[in-house]
Amino acid sequence: MKENVIRDDSNSNLKSSVFAAYFSEPRNGMELLNALESLTYADPSGIHYLTPEEGWFQAGNSELAFTGGGRMLVISEEQPGWLNNMPVHKAIYYGRMMESILELKEICEKKRIRLPCPKFYVFCSGSEDGPQEETLRLSDAYEYKETEPALELVVKMININPDAGHPLLEKCPALKEYAILMESIRMNLKMGYAMKAAVSRGIDDCRRSGIAKNFLDHYGSRAGQLVLTQLSIEAAISIHGNEERAFGRIEGMKEGRVIGQELLRIILIRKKMEKGWNPEDIAELLETEVPVVSHISKIIQNNPDFTDEQVLNTLEPV
Repeated sequence: MKENVIRDDSNSNLKSSVFAAYFSEPRNGMELLNALESLTYADPSGIHYLTPEEGWFQAGNSELAFTGGGRMLVISEEQPGWLNNMPVHKAIYYGRMMESILELKEICEKKRIRLPCPKFYVFCSGSEDGPQEETLRLSDAYEYKETEPALELVVKMININPDAGHPLLEKCPALKEYAILMESIRMNLKMGYAMKAAVSRGIDDCRRSGIAKNFLDHYGSRAGQLVLTQLSIEAAISIHGNEERAFGRIEGMKEGRVIGQELLRIILIRKKMEKGWNPEDIAELLETEVPVVSHISKIIQNNPDFTDEQVLNTLEPV
């Protein structure tokens, strides 16, 4: 295999997004590999990252490939609405990767080439309503269907939204902390904060809580720049708009945003109550007055079967 496809940690091609930067840290990559493939690697030096040749699939992309334990993991983070053609995308990516790592003379030799077994994973965030897990196949796109297609590629989609509750998050603390970091930023977007403010607040909250601490300390202000690269303006508008429509109460952008903020506050208060937080600490975290938090907490406690929407409908001025 070509030597120049094994990267060192300074390779900026692997750091075009916060996802790629986060999992290009060997210890995070090792932890993810162990969790996905039921391995027990303890030394991150066994993880080798691959750098494909420049191509259209790299621009602004979160794609990352690395090997370990006889496997090649090809991973990326995507939004749920972009998944239909993901097996086609991965097939092209894998083909370009093979072009990058194999010498022509190796292919022409009589000796059989040994290749790591490719595994394709897509992590979805920003969607609480989607399935925990889904399998996507290249053959789904074929006009003519066969029982055993001559060429197949399987992509496993995993929903890493914390509220989706996928068991992988508990098996892989590094992935769980990444998911919490991105969810914190997206919650700020839902609450109406501008992109830069949402990113800054989310990173500050996670740093105070010790979430993704090593990554945030290592990258410093660059971490925020990476997040902004990954969450393009178009994606941010799409996320914000879709979440507001999901609240189902919009009669105008201004009214919908206010209702969305109230519902989000109820969701956060409920989560913190379940973890045993008192109203004073919750109020400090949410930058909300204590009487407001106490009022919502009392409604939740007195009506344990209420949904968040029912709590919202019950609210009266404090």
